[in-house]
Amino acid sequence: MLDIETQNLKQLGLISRPFSSQLKARTLGDTITEFIASRTGKIQTVNYPVVGVDISYWQGSIDFGRLASKIYFAFVRAGRGNSDVDSLYSTNLGGLHRYGRAIGLYWYMMPRTGTNFRQHVDSFVPRWRDSGSQLPPVFDIEENGGMNKTDLTAWIQKAVARFEDATNVSPMIYTSAGFWNGNTYRNDWAKTLKLWVAHWTSLDNPLIPNDWGAISQPKTWDYWQHAVLPNGVEYGVSSQRLDHNRYHYSLAVFNSTYKMALPPLGDVPPPVPSDIIKPMYLADVTATTLNVRAGAGDEFSDIGNLPLNTRIPVVSESGDWRRIDGFVHKDYIKKI
Repeated sequence: MLDIETQNLKQLGLISRPFSSQLKARTLGDTITEFIASRTGKIQTVNYPVVGVDISYWQGSIDFGRLASKIYFAFVRAGRGNSDVDSLYSTNLGGLHRYGRAIGLYWYMMPRTGTNFRQHVDSFVPRWRDSGSQLPPVFDIEENGGMNKTDLTAWIQKAVARFEDATNVSPMIYTSAGFWNGNTYRNDWAKTLKLWVAHWTSLDNPLIPNDWGAISQPKTWDYWQHAVLPNGVEYGVSSQRLDHNRYHYSLAVFNSTYKMALPPLGDVPPPVPSDIIKPMYLADVTATTLNVRAGAGDEFSDIGNLPLNTRIPVVSESGDWRRIDGFVHKDYIKKI
């Protein structure tokens, strides 16, 4: 089984589009989703019209007027690790405030020891308090620092608790299904937190990490990083590549939740992937929670979950299994 997964990874890696300069953690699930996203055309109009970006010093100089004309919100990297503040944090924060966009802050977490979560949180808290941001504060979880599952799960939980004790606010978690499922143990506390999920795909819903997509009282995502595109210039950003995000609910809910009064931007076109091919057919998920696997069989790794009624593009068939972003069993989908 491992040999087959390795072979799949090598094949997919040859034509997978490169990761952004933010050094996203490459996992089995992420590699497969990149491949399908680059090969499958967008199958429907955008369901989530409240769109935004996330920015850091990697984006360089930004024309904030141009950027603000195309987004409702932006997540700004405040810093990383124990105390490393992003060099463009103040510039990015001020530019977004100047044009009235909704702002969220994120801190890139770098686990190294059993206790260095303390320095992370203690550096993040004062910047979040003074930021005037409206969106939830975010822990960016995409590297394990060499920790095993037990230690990393405990590290994240302790970081969450320390932030909550200091602010009386729960952080949102940014992660991918591939990274979270492969690097943490199943738990009951993660799904009490809001989820910003990373999944670059043409599906109409992202894969959800197991702890949020559990059959028992599943939770869904609030934000979805759905694409990284080479269109930064169109958004007034000097870097070529830009992360694109969606909010799960309507603009009315967004404005009400975050006490904003943002008017509609108008129609937002979906991203157009390169090297487009058409799926064989579309199908709807009929299971309450559908496991997506890394290969065509129950013995392969579970790389994420899809909720009931998700519409998926089936790219190929292999016995009882259907390939999408990964593989799903035919008994739990219905061809439309």
